[in-house]
Amino acid sequence: MSVILSSKQPSRLVYMEAMAEGLPIVTTPAGGIPYMVEDGESAIIVPPDDHRALADAILRLLSNSQLYRRLSATGLSAYPRLVWDIDRRGLSQALFGRQEKLSS
Repeated sequence: MSVILSSKQPSRLVYMEAMAEGLPIVTTPAGGIPYMVEDGESAIIVPPDDHRALADAILRLLSNSQLYRRLSATGLSAYPRLVWDIDRRGLSQALFGRQEKLSS
């Protein structure tokens, strides 16, 4: 399990590493994180500074192996798409001197 708490936008790399390892994620909705992970599908998103919600989310994952495996699998399957999005942005920056606006 990867617990990533930040009141500011954390690095996307931290999330991608957790997904690549097949770790379920517990996080806050800081910055653009809700665009990377989906609450209840690839992560559990808890409100910032809500220690009870954080503890509940961790305990929920530890006590529910089916949820743990589902979040792990969903994150792992989302990883290649996230890498591709970052590669496209970098390529656009290198070729055109600007970042391409990506659409899903």
